[in-house]
Amino acid sequence: MDLDLKESQNLILGSLLREREVWPAYAAAQHPIRHTLTRVALPAAVVAALGSFLLGLVFSSYYLFGAASIGTLLHGLIVAVGALFIWAAAAYYFAGLFQAGPAGPTGPPGPEPTEETDAAEAEAPDPTESAPATGPRTLDQAFAAVTFGLLPGFVGMLLQALPLVGALIALVAGIYALMTLYRALPVFLPIAEGDRTKHFVATFIAALVATLVLSALLGALLVGSVARDVSQRADAELDRISEQVDLGDEAAPRSLPDLLGVEGQVASIEDAADDDYTPPADGELTRAQVERTVRLLARTEEVRHESGKRLEAIADKSEGEGEEPSLGDLFTGIRGLVNIGTAEMQVIKAAGANWAEHEWVKQQLTNARLSPEDNAHNYELYQAFEEELENLL
Repeated sequence: MDLDLKESQNLILGSLLREREVWPAYAAAQHPIRHTLTRVALPAAVVAALGSFLLGLVFSSYYLFGAASIGTLLHGLIVAVGALFIWAAAAYYFAGLFQAGPAGPTGPPGPEPTEETDAAEAEAPDPTESAPATGPRTLDQAFAAVTFGLLPGFVGMLLQALPLVGALIALVAGIYALMTLYRALPVFLPIAEGDRTKHFVATFIAALVATLVLSALLGALLVGSVARDVSQRADAELDRISEQVDLGDEAAPRSLPDLLGVEGQVASIEDAADDDYTPPADGELTRAQVERTVRLLARTEEVRHESGKRLEAIADKSEGEGEEPSLGDLFTGIRGLVNIGTAEMQVIKAAGANWAEHEWVKQQLTNARLSPEDNAHNYELYQAFEEELENLL
């Protein structure tokens, strides 16, 4: 097997920390599946599965199919790698349905290069930006997109056996992996810009169902009868959720936010992104601005606390030996985490305030706290609300 641990480390860490540099370069290289499998997928899966297994032994945690054992180790490793192939096949197939125009020139040859065209090429966009894919749709590229996109999920898999916080970390990592995959797919596959959400939703649903089937089958073979009970509960939850999500032939494909029940949060993000604010030339705050910001920040903390309590309840259920969290709990957890992350935007927009102005006020207050002598006016206002702002900024 063609292994290069140094390259594996650079690719995995680079993808997690510098995706805009690593992804376009790797996509341009057109590496075959074998290269991605041996340099990225297998090292990440082995480290995650083995590390999770060892942590499970140390903390005596319980996995989806019972206590830590060689069976759970093999199950986790095979499902992790198998899931990558499943997701890649789904992404490849649906990319054919939502494919962008053919890459490269297809008409008559263009004019001969000149000094002007050379200069234009020199001023082309930075290749380190995550630009849309221009290469052909291949299974090799689909596997690379899925592997890099789902890498955060391996981090969650590694840490899931930690007591108290392991289940929550795994949940956060899984949600973040979906967000990362959404960004990675257009970098490796030529997907029409207007169809990216449809492509992702179709890939997500098909791959999720197939992965659950694979996990149940392997669990029955490698782990034992407990897997069948869990599989039955998972099937029941999927049936219940499918009844709530109308994906009939006559219905238009629903977006991922709509599917997960977070379309309201996403709408707040979009509204906030459209806000604009021109600060005063002197950079001075008004008392009304500070009062409003304090009030909105306090309300944001209340919303986050409420969502956090619901997530703690799900985490407690994950750690218990009796009742296990359902897929319904997973969707509730997803909504809760998104709610925590977007709480401030939601509060701002619900109050009819301007997000750009709100962010500017916060920055001016922070500057005043850090450098009072250079921001005398704003520091006076900060001092007037220092007790409230101490835990809000």
